[in-house]
This record gives sequence, structure tokens and C-alpha cells, in this order.
Amino acid sequence: MFNAYGQVIAHNNMRKKSPSEVNFSKDEIKEIISGLKKQDWITLPKNRAGRDGGAGNYIEEDVFGVKENNEERPDLGTYELKTHREHSDSLNTLKSIEPGIRDRMGLITPLVKNFGFPYGPQCNKRSKGKECMHKHYNPNDRCYPDGELSLNGVDMCGECVSPPNPRGFYTRNNKKEKRIEMHFDSDRIKMESSGISEWVEALIERHGSIDKLGLDSNFYWPYERVKERLIKKLAKMVWIKYQENEDKTKFKVTDAYFYEDFDIEKFVNALDTSELFIELRAHGTRNHGTAFRMFEKYFPNCYNTSYLIN
Repeated sequence: MFNAYGQVIAHNNMRKKSPSEVNFSKDEIKEIISGLKKQDWITLPKNRAGRDGGAGNYIEEDVFGVKENNEERPDLGTYELKTHREHSDSLNTLKSIEPGIRDRMGLITPLVKNFGFPYGPQCNKRSKGKECMHKHYNPNDRCYPDGELSLNGVDMCGECVSPPNPRGFYTRNNKKEKRIEMHFDSDRIKMESSGISEWVEALIERHGSIDKLGLDSNFYWPYERVKERLIKKLAKMVWIKYQENEDKTKFKVTDAYFYEDFDIEKFVNALDTSELFIELRAHGTRNHGTAFRMFEKYFPNCYNTSYLIN
């Protein structure tokens, strides 16, 4: 295994660092990746073998020595590190960005109140009528209070994308105003989809009719604010593609690129091609962040410049 200076190291003895503690040069990154490519098939250590994402975690944490993180700074200092398993269709959350001309406008809570669907308890004990032992909301949101309204997991993309969001939500790229707009149209609701007819019944009971339901006019994301939030981490990217063997105990790097010059226009256009989604993650008065999520195989499409790493 190679560290930034080409030395052989034992991954178990490497102290993992946060992005704020590292700043790999372009040459150092090339040296490390070239070393990986020369090794052909690499056997994963026991703590990585057989796991989804094990090879990606190995590259980031054991090879580059950067611990898993949520920092605004790119993983490698100047370059964000992204690994992609061949033929994978994984969605990756890039950033949570709230709608409105500025952050924290409080638009999501009223949206849940107006459009939310009743979310039954997911805890096995509660669903069987027994006392729930969870004393607070855990990260997986398993224990909703009875009858709490939710829009958790509702995702949307461009208005012409098929299949559309079954609840009638969609986005529109307003290129004149340079913003992503969120819209609702009751005519776009897909009654045949699971749970939708019950939801519509709840909306009618709540509002009397759904024909005139609409969204606050501030439900939009200015391109510049989206770019400002993303560019801190994604201005430049190192992209590593790899293959895994069947039991996920070995991998080999097949391609690697530097991507530079992030293009916000290309990014927002991905909403119209089902490559990028905006996902609501809110219930009751809790908002876990409105997420911009992209299929990881499409990340490179958001850049104007690429360099192959041999």
C-alpha cells in the first residue's frame, strides 16, 4: 500500500485524519492512484471484505488515511474523493440545501402540515401494541408519534421526467430567473401508486379540495446559492472507478480521473434527465435537510475539464 509519499504502510497503524488536516498535491494523488492501478487485484482487509462500499472505504480511509467525514472541505484538501463501483446505480447525497432566497426560511414545516401523509409507527413493538422502549428519535426515525404527518423520502426531479413523482411534486429549471423551482400539480398525482389514494383522501379531509392546493412562491433554489453551497466541496474531484470480485473480498482500480471546473448549469440540468433528485426529509416539525441527491455514476458530467490518471 502507498501513502502520499510512496512508502509502504500498514493500514491498521495509520491514524485517520480529517480533511482539514490534509492537503494532497495533484502529484501525490497521482502517485497513490498509479500505485493502486499497478497492484491489479487488491485483497481487502477483514474489516472491509464482503461489505457494500468496502473498497471505497478502503481507498479513502486506509489508502489516503482520511476518515469518513461531513466536513465542508474536500476530502483530500483541494480535491473531493469519489469512488464508484462499476455498474452501480447508487444515489449519493451531495448536500442539504433548503428552498428559499436564503437559508432557514421555514418553508418545510408548513409544507408538511399541508401535504404530509400520516406516518404510522415503524417500531416493531409499537406496531404490535406493546410499549416502545425508544425514548427519543433515533437516526433512522423509527419511532414517529402516532398520527404525525410526514414528507420523509419524497423525491422529485424535472417536470418532463418519467416516471414522475406520484404525489404531484416536480421541479422546473427557470433559466431566465436562474433558479430551480418546486411545484405541485394535483393533475399529476398517480392514484394507482401505493398509498396515494389514502393520502389524497387525507388531503381532501384536511382542505376540502386539492384542486387549488399550491406551494409558497418562495419554494425555489437560486442557482448561485446552490453553487455556493456545492463548490466548497465539489469544485474539483478525484474520480476512481473500480471492479469487485463476486464476494467483495478483492477489487481493482480500472479508471481514474481528475475533474475540474464544476459547472452549475450542467448540474441543475441533471434534474431534467433523472440523474439528479431533490428529496424532502421532514416529518412533524423536524426537518432533516432537503437533500440534493445524484446517481454517483453521473458526477463527472458536472465538470468541464477532465484529466486521465494513468
